[in-house]
Amino acid sequence: MAFKTKPKAKPAKTSKAKKDDYDDTNKGVMFDNAENKAENEKRPDFRGHVNVEGVEYWISGWLKDTKVGTVLSLALQPKDDE
Repeated sequence: MAFKTKPKAKPAKTSKAKKDDYDDTNKGVMFDNAENKAENEKRPDFRGHVNVEGVEYWISGWLKDTKVGTVLSLALQPKDDE
C-alpha cells in the first residue's frame, strides 16, 4: 500500500521592500572615508547620514586616541546646509 504525500507548498513570494515602506526615523549609517582622509588629515575617518526625529543630517566621525583609549568623535550637520 503506497502513501500519498501532499504536494509541497510553494514558498510565498516576497516583494522587495520599497523605500516608502521603510521607516528610517532615528537611524543612520556611516562609511569609511579613508580615500578622502588620505588627501587631508583633518577630514573625518567616517561619513554618512542619519535621521533624527524625522530630520536628515550628515554625520562625520573622527577616531581619536585619548587617555581612556580610542574614541569616535561625532558631528552632525543638517542636510539643508549643503
